[in-house]
Amino acid sequence: MFIDVDLYPGLKIFRNNLEKIKDSVIDDTFIRHPSWEALIHQFNDPEQNVDWYSSAIIVSNSPVKHNAEKYKFLVDLYNELDVPNKLGIGFSKFSPGGYVKSHKDHENAYRYHLCLQSEKDKASVINDGKKLIFNEGDDFIINTGKTHSAFNESKTTERINLVVDFV
Repeated sequence: MFIDVDLYPGLKIFRNNLEKIKDSVIDDTFIRHPSWEALIHQFNDPEQNVDWYSSAIIVSNSPVKHNAEKYKFLVDLYNELDVPNKLGIGFSKFSPGGYVKSHKDHENAYRYHLCLQSEKDKASVINDGKKLIFNEGDDFIINTGKTHSAFNESKTTERINLVVDFV
């Protein structure tokens, strides 16, 4: 189930700053962040997540100190963001061939994605049985309480998305 991004006009703040966001993130180092994974009660399961990495900037509206300092521009955008009950912001990166198998998150939240980098027509997400192929600059919202999975079918290019959770 994909939700129309235009229903949440506040999210345009990220789309309107795409190039500046990309400049601050592309070629950066990403690691699995323990506070993010502890929050969602999902831990590094190599059978579930292959070559997927995340970097949290804000979790449960609490800044992750090192990343919040590193990405001050994004913290400022997040603080300006006008969406109901925002929860956090960060990045999701898939190495070439990376994927996350079908699962439901414990919370029933919306997750906004803005694709910062991908090979054309090689990044996809399935949410509630519907598949979306997306490219750099595309944005979309999924319902994390519905079954979802994600794939980077590129053999050469990392897929990097900005993600924002809200309910």
